[in-house]
Amino acid sequence: MTKKIIRLTESEFVEIVNRVINEQQQNYDFIFSRNTSLTEPTKAEEIYLVKNGDTYDVFAKRPKSNIIEKTEFSLPKLSELSLRWNGSTFENNETTETANMIASLIKTNFERSQGNWVVYTKENGLPAIGKLSLGPVYDFDILDKYKKNRKKLKTGESYTPNDYFIVKQNKGRSLEVKDVEEAKPYEV
Repeated sequence: MTKKIIRLTESEFVEIVNRVINEQQQNYDFIFSRNTSLTEPTKAEEIYLVKNGDTYDVFAKRPKSNIIEKTEFSLPKLSELSLRWNGSTFENNETTETANMIASLIKTNFERSQGNWVVYTKENGLPAIGKLSLGPVYDFDILDKYKKNRKKLKTGESYTPNDYFIVKQNKGRSLEVKDVEEAKPYEV
């Protein structure tokens, strides 16, 4: 990488310094930390969450650094996560892919190989992390009891945790988030 000299006006320099100071003095609401028992590196040591309306803005602390930077991410809601059937397998939709990218900040490659990790806002408004996956096959009456929407399995169709799809007569399957861990409140 070649070093370049750039020219900044005094006001541009002051703006950059003030932005860095403001980001470092941010009042965070919640925090997720990486699994420190694993030696494989991650993109961030911790992610900090700041309440913004009905979701959270995401900040990341670089490994071996005290620098905390605001990311371009906001946590999606659980109801926004979905998988799309492509005719042979399920794929993350764009929102689920964002939730997956947030999780990848603090999850190692090994951990990510063990499931479709997502960070999201739960229905109770609290941030959580877990693995989005297909649940077991249930009878329709059980799925209907939990007020899930019945859909046919169709190519291009998306399914949320509030839906279930028909797998055979009187049997359906839905999405669920497993191994859920809520974020810890941030304490200074």
